[in-house]
Amino acid sequence: MIKSKSEQSVDTATKLDINSKEGWNAFAMEGNIKTFTKEFGREPDSFEEVLTYITETIARVVAADKASNQEEANQTSNVVTHEEEIQNVCRVHNN
Repeated sequence: MIKSKSEQSVDTATKLDINSKEGWNAFAMEGNIKTFTKEFGREPDSFEEVLTYITETIARVVAADKASNQEEANQTSNVVTHEEEIQNVCRVHNN
């Protein structure tokens, strides 16, 4: 297998300061490769394959988070509506 940019970045990760942009990127890519390998049970064929996997994973997480936030907003809206209904019923009975 040809040594990809991701493998080169893994080699470089041990030499770079994690607080630098380059060091952090190398550290992150090392983690991305490990995650890819654990998910698929094999080494990635290329740097691009890892990036595609990570990009798609992030998109799924963001979409799920948006859906969850929308569901929470709907539930909160329903609670407010029910509270308003209760207040209206109380007003009718008090008058």
